[in-house]
Amino acid sequence: MSQGIVANRTDRKRWSDRFLHQYQIILGKWAGCAPEEVIIANDDDDRKNATDLILPDGRRVAAKTRRKNVLLSYPTEIALRHNPNARYPSEWKKVLNNKAQLLLYTYCDILEQRLIKWRICDLGVLTLAHLFDFDGCIKPVEQHDDDRDVHLIAFDGLSIQKKYGKLLLASGIDTLSA
Repeated sequence: MSQGIVANRTDRKRWSDRFLHQYQIILGKWAGCAPEEVIIANDDDDRKNATDLILPDGRRVAAKTRRKNVLLSYPTEIALRHNPNARYPSEWKKVLNNKAQLLLYTYCDILEQRLIKWRICDLGVLTLAHLFDFDGCIKPVEQHDDDRDVHLIAFDGLSIQKKYGKLLLASGIDTLSA
């Protein structure tokens, strides 16, 4: 199972919030706007709509940061939380309901201070693959860690892109390469 996930939602939010400014830099450069024009969504928007940031054109962006060990072990994986018994809809359910249009999927350095790799993904392509039951792709794998009560669904981004089109819109190796 993929490692590098903080189990408690409050702790996850606190941990990932340290990267918000770096997210804004990456998305701003990609969207052709200043970083401060990329709005940080409020907690309610995050919880209900899988929205961490909002681009000036209104597109909603879910952001996820994984640790470096995950990048080394699962370089083409995209993993989203998916707990069917959760109080709120899971990340995956919100994606299927078109709550966010883009996913900023990042990896941090060993010190967990700086982003070392990032990808911007079109969540519509992931939804399309789901509608066709991931035909022609490596099938998603559901994972559960009882010790941390973490449920994930992991997708192979490379096989989805090959079959369904441009899942990966942009990528870089750090915030300076955005």
